Amino acid sequence: DDEPASIVETLGEYEAKVVYKRVPGVPTEEYENDCEAREGRFNPCGNGCAPGTQICQASCYYICELS
Repeated sequence: DDEPASIVETLGEYEAKVVYKRVPGVPTEEYENDCEAREGRFNPCGNGCAPGTQICQASCYYICELS
């Protein structure tokens, strides 16, 4: 049996974090579960900019902080 594909989409995956794309209808728990599977810490309002970005618009993204 193949495991079902995740319904969680990402905007970027970096060494220290994963930035999630919020999809209408996808419950927050799905993002939390994906982050837990990555052994990270879920943050419901993190910085979505790529590391090293010089100018970054302040916004609130679901992110998974990786250690």
